[in-house]
Amino acid sequence: MNKKYTILTLVVLLLSVSSLKSQSLSNLIFESKITDATSSISITFDYAGISAGDKFEWQLIKALGDGSPDWGSGRNVWYSGNITPSSTGSGTQTIVNSTYNTPVAGEVFTWAGKITLASDGSDTGYNNTGNLVTIDNTATGTTWIGSKDSDWTAGENWTANAPVATSDVVIPSSTYTNNFPNATTPITVASITLNSGASFKSSSTVTGSVTYKVAVNDTNWHLMSSPVESEGYDTTWVDNNLIDNTTDSGTNVGIATYSNTSDADGDWIYTTDGSTGTFNTGQGYSIKRDATGSDISFTGTVKVNDAALTITANDIDGANENRWSLIGNPFPSYISVVDLLALTANDTALEDSREALYVWNGTTYTPVTTGYIHPGQGFFVNSNVASTTIAINQDMLSHQTGVTFHKSASSNTSINLLMTDGTQTKSTEINYIADKTTGLDPKFDLGTFTGASTSFSIFSHLVSNSKGVDFMRQSLPLDYENQIIPIGVNAIAGKEITFSVEALNLPTGIKAFLEDKVNNTFTRLDEANSNLKVTLNEDLNGIGRFYLHTKSSVLSTNNIKLENISIYKTNASNLRITGLQQGKVNIKLFSILGKQVMNTSFKSKDVSDVSLSKLASGVYIVQLETEAGKINKKIILE
Repeated sequence: MNKKYTILTLVVLLLSVSSLKSQSLSNLIFESKITDATSSISITFDYAGISAGDKFEWQLIKALGDGSPDWGSGRNVWYSGNITPSSTGSGTQTIVNSTYNTPVAGEVFTWAGKITLASDGSDTGYNNTGNLVTIDNTATGTTWIGSKDSDWTAGENWTANAPVATSDVVIPSSTYTNNFPNATTPITVASITLNSGASFKSSSTVTGSVTYKVAVNDTNWHLMSSPVESEGYDTTWVDNNLIDNTTDSGTNVGIATYSNTSDADGDWIYTTDGSTGTFNTGQGYSIKRDATGSDISFTGTVKVNDAALTITANDIDGANENRWSLIGNPFPSYISVVDLLALTANDTALEDSREALYVWNGTTYTPVTTGYIHPGQGFFVNSNVASTTIAINQDMLSHQTGVTFHKSASSNTSINLLMTDGTQTKSTEINYIADKTTGLDPKFDLGTFTGASTSFSIFSHLVSNSKGVDFMRQSLPLDYENQIIPIGVNAIAGKEITFSVEALNLPTGIKAFLEDKVNNTFTRLDEANSNLKVTLNEDLNGIGRFYLHTKSSVLSTNNIKLENISIYKTNASNLRITGLQQGKVNIKLFSILGKQVMNTSFKSKDVSDVSLSKLASGVYIVQLETEAGKINKKIILE
């Protein structure tokens, strides 16, 4: 296919206006077309290498045919000198000034800027690379600078007064402004273009096309969602946005939706070459490009009311259970993750062990419980019931600048247990927090993403009251000496796998050990450059072999007897027991009234399953007896 680029002419972003000196002016933003009646002009620019006392000078002067200044013309329509930088070092600054020497329609002018140095009075000299402004009496453009506040109607916030019905509006990214516009009354414009990272909120109608440009600078798959409503896709949209049209071996295009109705892993449903459709409001898509060089543009209308996004779960408690739905941000502004998860209706809609938004970070699915969802971002959620909705309300929206989406700082004590096979690295995280429990703490204990298959992974199970859920993040109380964490591994036979830890804020004297029950060893991993290498003689699939301990004393196998044992249901008819030492095991089940309903013995292994198929629904007590002693566990059969 012939790839096409969308070129916007209203705002010119120039990559460099620099000198041979270390000081520089760059990334200009200004109106490329003004009328002969324009009374005020602004320029926004980045600067670097500035020392105290340095000064800026800018002027808009008539241009020669090659775009350089015509210094002999005497035709400069705007001048501002002796400008004090807003800070030393580097930064961004906006200058607004009145025009003079009234321009004539058809004239072309160029921006010229320089820096005068306080150290010796020298300057960088003017440097121009075609920063051109045309006097065009049909010009209708206006650009947001947010120099006053976030009020859409305030003329001071715009380069050429507040927009009118014929305006082509540009809202630049946060590189150029710390404020973004809010509209509380109806708006009518010709168009609005938001550059990637920009933000716009409206609680009233917006008439005019709205384009949001999402920066995607690689050819990898990304989870995305249209930040406007009613955008369609067809061959032209695919071509203009450089969408991959060679995905797989057939006629698939790099646009796919996720289906949870087939099996536990789900399926990707690809758009085919030449097909047409509409990006549904709030639905997530996986999108891939086959070239870079421009943003992905979504054009439509702004959503100005609350969103209720449908999520589903398939075959709950069955062999093909899949609770995952791919949704996304339908607004051209930022969603607070904390506010979204705190809403009672959303808390109820999400399954307790996965109360988070799961994003793709390029290598794995990561749960997010803080931060913000960018415009254009797609994410997975895990439904608690067969069908429900996730609410994204207007009061969850905000403007953000410089947000790091996937990470947030933490001062908690934590252990990140890593596992690598030499080509890929996986990890599971343990956090120690004062008010958390050894059972399930929703939003703090977060299960693994199960909507895609994997043959190599590491996870933990709850220390107590485990229901067999694999957790990628678990939070525990500050009882380091008395908690043993079951660690699960999925890996194929023949691999050498290496374990290591990244420990943060462990109390003085507390050590981290990984127990290997097969090799009957404890390996300390919190010391510098320490690791445990294991070559697998058989496939691993779950917990039972490895356990993480935190202790102040050195551990040996004599320390561990019954503490490692976990008992939980894998489904309504199977009881799973993990962490058993080799030897004879007896298991008895009693009804809640004390009547014995099962008595069986077996030779233990790392993971042992006991059939419960003949038992009626109800509450039972499991009594497990090994050579090391007895433990009891309550289970509920439904």
